[in-house]
Amino acid sequence: MASERTPLLYRSGLSPARRRLLVATTMLTSFLAMLDLTIVATCVPTIASELGAFDREAWIGTAYLWSNVTFTPLYARLSDAIGRRTAYLQAVLLFTVGTLGCGLAPSFGALVVARFVAGMGGGGAGTVASIVLSETFVEDRGFYQGLGFAVFGAGIGLGGPIGGWLTQAWGWRAAFYAQVPVAILCIVLARLTIPQDSEKKYSAETLAEIDLGGSATLLLSIGSLLLLLQRSSADIPLRHDAVGLAALVASIGFFVAFIVVETRIAKRPVLPLSLLKQRTALCVGIIAGVIAIVNFNMLYHLPMVFEIVFGESLSQAGAHILPNSVAMTLSAPVMGILVKRTRRYKWLTVVCCAGPVAAMALLSTLGPGSSSAIRWLGVMPMGAGFSGLLTLTLIGMLNTVPKSQIAVATGFVFVFRSLGQVFGVGISGAVFQTSLAAELGRRFKDPELIDTLRHASEAIKRLPEPQRLLAIAAYGAALRNTFLFGLAGAVGVFVTSLFIPDRQLVDEEGKVPAGEGE
Repeated sequence: MASERTPLLYRSGLSPARRRLLVATTMLTSFLAMLDLTIVATCVPTIASELGAFDREAWIGTAYLWSNVTFTPLYARLSDAIGRRTAYLQAVLLFTVGTLGCGLAPSFGALVVARFVAGMGGGGAGTVASIVLSETFVEDRGFYQGLGFAVFGAGIGLGGPIGGWLTQAWGWRAAFYAQVPVAILCIVLARLTIPQDSEKKYSAETLAEIDLGGSATLLLSIGSLLLLLQRSSADIPLRHDAVGLAALVASIGFFVAFIVVETRIAKRPVLPLSLLKQRTALCVGIIAGVIAIVNFNMLYHLPMVFEIVFGESLSQAGAHILPNSVAMTLSAPVMGILVKRTRRYKWLTVVCCAGPVAAMALLSTLGPGSSSAIRWLGVMPMGAGFSGLLTLTLIGMLNTVPKSQIAVATGFVFVFRSLGQVFGVGISGAVFQTSLAAELGRRFKDPELIDTLRHASEAIKRLPEPQRLLAIAAYGAALRNTFLFGLAGAVGVFVTSLFIPDRQLVDEEGKVPAGEGE
């Protein structure tokens, strides 16, 4: 009988061919889960206009991310309770059903619900796929970690271009339908490649260790805050908005409950707050969260600039994300190699944090007079910086803890990153909508026209030339303000990186660097 320390898949004696197929399956799953994060970025104006909900456009992205951030850590523990294969199949099935529901959605509300279901499965599938790889290739985890982050970057970066091409060719529903056959293929391949662990059964003791209380309070706190952000872009002041005030109170109340659960009740917290006492962990948490806000701000709003302001087609607008995808795919493995050679990560982190500052500064100046180089290559420092930080923040975090806490530290980074993804869409969406309302109000006096333009960007095309130019200018100014918000976040991340202790990587015994716990 294999020892407890021997990973399930490593001791299962998989043939080389089956292992290669397993790698392909998990990579395809991770790519699909990441792709769905951003495939709607280019389609947002079209979807929101068709469903009459442009003032609520952020929910198209945040609904997926909202459930994703909650179920990503949950599935790690769930896979311990019911087995890797069962958890994986369950997650991919949820993703498939949710994605198909998005394509069939008859209304904006139905679309948001379907996106939430897809996010549950996407978060779980990505988590279990990562665990399966780690357990299969024990001695080569570093290589496959870098490969996984490259796939992560490719999925996020290619979502916009693929979504734009599908939407222009066959309509926005095709962006969802196209994912369903691939998800079904993942289910079939998983049944062929991931061994069934017959010893894994539902156990009340094991299930009790899953932090359902922390996950539920986090889910409700984030959801309430997202509702508040959406209401903040409305014309009603918060003090006169009963729904907005209720969302504010609920968000604060559930957040306090979350802190109590994590610090006093949960046996294995979904977010181990005790790690924040360490300076490196605190800096890593801030960087991982805020840089995700900046990145998703850019991914969801840059295509709007080229589609609405520059008048490009959806496929052309989405294509401007491709250089970002290339940079993301290359940067993570390169940073992993450099860290391995230098045995240090602080100044590489600082360099990567400078990339988003440069990118957001360039993108905030986009206008009719911008050169082709800025239009096409201005996103590359963002992709290189963000992807490099995927590797460096995890390495920095793991360098502060003993081997016994590696799983906890990994979950810590992923939760902060997921929170940043949620708020990257939610907060930047609120900034955009608030700015758009103000900019339209400066240029138009007709409240009905302003409301129409806020709900459907397609209405711009039906305006007379003078009004059309004013509306385009309003959208351009609002998007510029959104990028300036991202620039402020990028500067904050860069400053934070300077406070990371400059320490070498720990030795093979996993000792914590001296003074790091102080």
